[in-house]
Amino acid sequence: GQGFSVSLSADGNTAIVGGTNDNDNQGAAWVYYGAAATALDAGFSADVTAGDAPLTVNFTDASTGTPTSWAWTFEGGTPSSSTDRNPTGIVFNTAGSYDITLVATNTDGSDTETKTNYINVTASTGWDAQNVVIYDGDEADIMVRTGDIDNLGFGWPTGFDPFSGANTPAHSFPWSIDPTDARATDRIMVVSSYNGNPPSGSDGYTSSTSRPTNNPDTLKLSFDLQSRTIESAIFQIFVDDFQASSWGANYTVKLDGDNYPFMAEIINSLSQTGPIGKLISVPVTGDLLSNLNDGVVELFIDDATTGAGDGFAIDFVKLLINAKTFTNTGTISGTVLDDADGTPIPDAEVWANNLISVSTNAAGEFTLDNIVSGLVFVKVNAAGYHSKSIIVDLENTETETVAFRLEKIEAVLEENFDGTVFPPTGWTQTITNTSNTWRQENLTDVSFSDIDATNVYSAMCPWVDEDQDEWLKSPAFSLSDGLYSLEFYAGFDPYWLSSATLKLKISTDGGTNWTKIWEANDGQEWVWRLITLDLSSYANNANVMLGWQYVGNNGDWVGIDNVSLVSGTTGLIEQEFEKEYSLAQNYPNPFTDQTTISFQLDDPKHINLTIYNSIGQKIAEPFNEKLNSGKHQYIFDATGLKAGIYYYRLTIDGQGSAIPMILSK
Repeated sequence: GQGFSVSLSADGNTAIVGGTNDNDNQGAAWVYYGAAATALDAGFSADVTAGDAPLTVNFTDASTGTPTSWAWTFEGGTPSSSTDRNPTGIVFNTAGSYDITLVATNTDGSDTETKTNYINVTASTGWDAQNVVIYDGDEADIMVRTGDIDNLGFGWPTGFDPFSGANTPAHSFPWSIDPTDARATDRIMVVSSYNGNPPSGSDGYTSSTSRPTNNPDTLKLSFDLQSRTIESAIFQIFVDDFQASSWGANYTVKLDGDNYPFMAEIINSLSQTGPIGKLISVPVTGDLLSNLNDGVVELFIDDATTGAGDGFAIDFVKLLINAKTFTNTGTISGTVLDDADGTPIPDAEVWANNLISVSTNAAGEFTLDNIVSGLVFVKVNAAGYHSKSIIVDLENTETETVAFRLEKIEAVLEENFDGTVFPPTGWTQTITNTSNTWRQENLTDVSFSDIDATNVYSAMCPWVDEDQDEWLKSPAFSLSDGLYSLEFYAGFDPYWLSSATLKLKISTDGGTNWTKIWEANDGQEWVWRLITLDLSSYANNANVMLGWQYVGNNGDWVGIDNVSLVSGTTGLIEQEFEKEYSLAQNYPNPFTDQTTISFQLDDPKHINLTIYNSIGQKIAEPFNEKLNSGKHQYIFDATGLKAGIYYYRLTIDGQGSAIPMILSK
C-alpha cells in the first residue's frame, strides 16, 4: 500500500497530517497535533560559584525533558543534599573546591549532571573568620589569627576600631558559648586553682559560671612557614577582664609548654574592671622564638597556684611573624627621677612592650614614638636602681605622659680592694703564714689578666710549700627580710689546688661559727670567674659575716675582687636545671661594651649558648658544642650594638633558660 505524511510546525508545536492506501483502494487518514517529544537532559546553574568562607549559594534547575523529581548532592555544603527543584541557602564553610551533582528524573528515566570543582571557596580573611593565615601582607610576612574579631560576640559600637587602643564599653555576662568559635576564644575562663574558697574574693565571671565549662583552655594557631626565617614575632591579644591585682591571682603563660615570663608579667599587671576589653601587644622573647619553627603554636594562660577567683576572656589572638608596620600608634613621654630626692636620672633605659627603647636625657626626660596602641607595658632600667614597670593605656594618635620614681639599690656590702689600705676598713684577717697571706696585689705583677680596665688591685693570696690557713673576713652586716644576691670574682687554677683550696664561708653569729657556701672546684685554667650566690635564706640575721679561706699546702695564687651584696630582685640569681647545671647573671650588668656570661656544668654536656636582641633576632652563638664539666665563661662584646635589653639563652639536653642583660651606652 501507499502512505503519506505532512509535518507543519508553529509556536513550538507540531501538526502532522497523514494517510494510508492499501491494494484494494481502501485507506485511512489521521492528524496529530501537540508538543514534540524532548529527551531528558539534567542541568543546573548557581548564583555564585566562588568566594570566601562561609559562602552561601542558591542553585537553579536547568534540566530539559520535563523532569518530575530532583536529587542534589553538595560536596562540602550544608546541607549536603536536597530534593528541591531550586535549592537555596546552601552554605560552604570550609575553603576548598567542591563537586555538585544533580540527578533529574521523569517517567522515561533519569539523567545525571556533575560539575567538577564547580564551587570554589577560599578562606575568609575578614573579621568573621575563625582562623586566618595571610602571607606577605601589609602587617607582616605571616599573619596568623585565631578567633573572630567580634568583641566576644557582643559586636563593636559604631565606628569602634579594636586596634585603636580604646577600651570597649562594659558588657553583660555570662553569655552563651558559640560552638563555632575558635578554641579558647569568646568564652569565660576561670583560673584552674579556684576551688570555691578564694583568698581575696571573686569577680562576676567566677561567680556566674561553673566547671567544667569555665576551665582554662589552650589557644592554638597553625601556619606554614614556607621556608621563611623567623626574625621576630609579636602576639596581639584582645584581652577581657584580667584583674590579677584585685583578686590576688598570679598568672603564668606557657608557649608550647615553655614559660613565657614576659607575657605573664604583662598579664599580671592588667586591671580590667568592667568587664571591658583591650588590645595588648607582646613580643616573643628571643629564648622562645625557635618554638614557632614547627608552625604550631599553643598559648596557655592560667593561675594554677593561688586559688584566686579571677575570670577572664579572650576575643582573638594574632601572631605577626616578621612584623612590618602598625597602623594604630601613639606616643608615651615622661620623666625618670630618683625616688629619694627627686633628681633626674639620665641614661635610664625606657622600654615599651620590649619592642622600642630610648634613653633619658640629662633632665631624666624621654619620648617613645610610634608605640602600638592598646595596653602598653613600659619598663625602666637604670644602673644602681631597682627596675620599675607600669601599664599605660594608649589610644591611636594620643600622647600619654608618665612619671617614674626609682628606688636605689641598697648595697649591703661592696668592695673592690682598690683603696689605700689593706685589709679595707672593717675587713679583718686571720693569718697563719705571715709572709704568704692575703694582700693587695696588682694582677699584672703576677702575670695574670686584669678583670677590667678600671680595676687597679685585687685581694690575692700567694702560695707556698708550707701550711696555710689564711682568712679574709668582711665586716659584720645585717640582713633584714627580703632577697639578697652576692656576686664576686674569684681567680684560681684548680690544677694547682690539689693540695689547697679557696672557700667562701658565712657566719650568722659574728664570726664564731662558719658554714661553707662555695668552694673553688671547676676545671678551668687560671681565670677570673664571676660567682653569683643567693643569700636570701640568711635573711633576718643581724650579725652576718663572709669569710674567704685559703687553706692547704703547696697550692697556687688565688684572688677575689669586686664583691657586691645587694638586696632586692635586681640580680637574677642562678637558674638551676635539675641541679645539673647553672646559669648566672652576666657581670657587669648593666654594661657598656663588654660583659661576662658564666655557667657551670656538673658533667660534660653538649650545650648551646645563644644571644638575642629584644625582638628575638640572633646576635651571636658563642657555644654549640660539647664542653667539659666545670665553670665556663664567655665575654660578650657589644661593640656596634645599640643600647637596650638583650637575652642570653643556655640550652642543654633540650632544656633551656634565658636571662636578660642591659646594654647602656
